[in-house]
Amino acid sequence: MNYQEKLKPWLVQQMSRTGGEEVLERFRRQPEAEAYLHAMQQRYPYAKLSLVFATEPKVPQPV
Repeated sequence: MNYQEKLKPWLVQQMSRTGGEEVLERFRRQPEAEAYLHAMQQRYPYAKLSLVFATEPKVPQPV
């Protein structure tokens, strides 16, 4: 996760037909992301959208 991605940890994602996830937009604040998600759900009622808080993947530490 690079610095720009850390600045905007809230993601609105869309499930693709192949089973993957596509990031539509990134936000700094949760209310902004929720408002965008709500607007997209109204515009595209059949789209599978989700709100995600991105964190860095945990890397196992060597023993």
